[in-house]
Amino acid sequence: MNAPLKSPHWSTRMGPSGFKLNQRPTLEKQVLPLELSLLDDIVKEIVDATSAPPELTEATLLGAMSIACQHLIDVDCPGGGRGPTSLFLLSSADSGERKSTIENFIFKPIFDIDHRNRLKAEKDNQLFDRDMMVWKAKVNQVRKELYAALRDSSPLDEIEDRLADVLRSKPTRTVAPRFIYRDESIRNLQIGMATSWPSAALVASESTGLFSSRNAESLPSLSAIWDGRPIDVGRAKMPPIYVPSPRLTISLMLQPLMIRGYLGKQTGIARISGLLARFWVVEPLSTQGSRQIHPSQMGDPKNTEATKRLHQRLLQYLEASTQRKSDQRTVVRFSPQAQQIWLELYNAVESELGAGGSLVDVKDCASKIANIMSRIAALIHYSLGRPGDIDVKTALYARNLSIKSLNNFKQLFGIRSHEEITQANAMRLNKFLTDKVTILMNGGFLGMAKSLNGEIYFEKSELENGGPLRPKALLDDALAQLAARGVVALTTLGRKNVVRFSPQASAQLPRSDAG
Repeated sequence: MNAPLKSPHWSTRMGPSGFKLNQRPTLEKQVLPLELSLLDDIVKEIVDATSAPPELTEATLLGAMSIACQHLIDVDCPGGGRGPTSLFLLSSADSGERKSTIENFIFKPIFDIDHRNRLKAEKDNQLFDRDMMVWKAKVNQVRKELYAALRDSSPLDEIEDRLADVLRSKPTRTVAPRFIYRDESIRNLQIGMATSWPSAALVASESTGLFSSRNAESLPSLSAIWDGRPIDVGRAKMPPIYVPSPRLTISLMLQPLMIRGYLGKQTGIARISGLLARFWVVEPLSTQGSRQIHPSQMGDPKNTEATKRLHQRLLQYLEASTQRKSDQRTVVRFSPQAQQIWLELYNAVESELGAGGSLVDVKDCASKIANIMSRIAALIHYSLGRPGDIDVKTALYARNLSIKSLNNFKQLFGIRSHEEITQANAMRLNKFLTDKVTILMNGGFLGMAKSLNGEIYFEKSELENGGPLRPKALLDDALAQLAARGVVALTTLGRKNVVRFSPQASAQLPRSDAG
């Protein structure tokens, strides 16, 4: 097969045995339209500013687009009809990968408008208690007059009219539109969407609260919202909740051990309910240990021009969404040429779902991936203000990101033998070591890779504590795999156990982002 499709600068690590498409040339050699290159510029700006993994930036950027646009647009998915553009996003990353820092960069206009709406509502409600007291007094006065008229058999028409007028004038408390909820229970989220604003986002970093026992009964309702169905909840001794056309973005970051151990269970509620299959999934390589700041970089201003341009557009969409009803959404469609891109992905995935197919163990996710692609394409198209229908290059861009997610999902949740897991970990470790050596060769200092007498080595304890593989047994198996291929050699330096690294042998191995 050909090399897997890749977007130009956004990471597209497929995994050692990733799903691939065997058709048209990749976008890699094509010139991106100005609007699409803006996405790469944003990722570069934020990675330069934070030294965070680019994949986390991608996920957060897609989340921001989803939050800002989900109330304004639907997508006409080829073969699937009209549906939401909301995304569910899951990032597998260890604590300390700076996801919160990235969110503060990208979500700034959303945080700002939430704060502004809250302040305005508080100001509008300052006189609410007084107005409600006056209104209740008026109701009581008219009620007394009504009782007296009934007792005296007097005419009621005038009193009834005045009572109707008073009831219609009941003060209402201003409820601020709220876009972002953090670590809320699903019940509270549903109440907020019913009383505040029907389009929202649930954002959580390093939290398993969404999948806790308190939410177990409600998890299937999130799948229904993703599908575009109403929120319709009725429980004994609780007020009913109804939202006719909700839109929900979810952005989660969980640690890899939690994802593989808890969510990865085939019998888990998140998997059985179909919720997990609806997530766009990313598992970046850690940048921890390589984020040193060189003295020459101290005080340098960070370029954020591309991010500011996106912020302006997102703010415009957020403000517009509060002025538009749910039944007034714009429908974004694929051009005939872009439909062909979608169809190629759909058919290629479908052919791997049968017995013996490469995606049979993740068919729950694979069956949703073409829909996810259509959502990403519509969000990129609309967020960047591109004219007309979704074009070929936008469709390819979205398809590449969807393929990456599908392979990440398979790597995290697919059924693999011990040998396959060890091989995948070996390729992951090789990529990690190579990146650290690149930093060393480019003049990095205090990095994990070290050089002595022309040889490159790593201290094994540092790999155990700051490398990409934990627990230690996974690292040892991967090192043994690489040692068998001559990439590393385990030895000692003084009293330290070290891993000697051969760049020449490493270059002969397939890269984990090349498939």
